[in-house]
Amino acid sequence: MFHDRKHHTIKTQKLFSAVKKAIDEWNPYLLLPDAPEDEFDIESCMIALRINENSSVEEITAVVSSVFSKQFEPEYFQAKDCVEVAQAIKSNIKNFVENKYFQY
Repeated sequence: MFHDRKHHTIKTQKLFSAVKKAIDEWNPYLLLPDAPEDEFDIESCMIALRINENSSVEEITAVVSSVFSKQFEPEYFQAKDCVEVAQAIKSNIKNFVENKYFQY
């Protein structure tokens, strides 16, 4: 049981890291680097909890659009506006899950 929980936690951390990297680079509203480093962590966490390593770009796009539309302004975060960041998240997930970036 503990091993399963630890594995799940590590997988969740990797997903969060993959999402956070892409969201911070996307930088909606151009708040970074002047805003705190954790400026989009809530949104990144919300997204990471709703996707997994098998999520398609289309599924990730829908989640990003949904989260940012609810947190900010819907007119700026329609699906078409979130495709590029979803592609970056998908790429990061592949790399993070394969341990190319992830550090404990």
